[in-house]
Amino acid sequence: MSEILTSTFVLAVNDLEASKRFYLEKLGFAEDFSVDGWAFLSRGACKLRLAHCPDAMPMSENPDHSWFAYLHVRDAAGLYEGSC
Repeated sequence: MSEILTSTFVLAVNDLEASKRFYLEKLGFAEDFSVDGWAFLSRGACKLRLAHCPDAMPMSENPDHSWFAYLHVRDAAGLYEGSC
């Protein structure tokens, strides 16, 4: 069976610049490149595509919870501590 080499998650964000700063400065992602309305980030095998969607409903207000994404890390507590 083939090995999964990476995962890519597409996230709609209300504020692209603030979201990009959070992933870069707090969670240690790197910016691979950007185009108008999009930021392509990565950290290890995890890839994120942040899409500027100012009218997107925040997940805390979204009644549809039929999808999830999980990132498996070696030291979740350390990652969390580094983001505070």
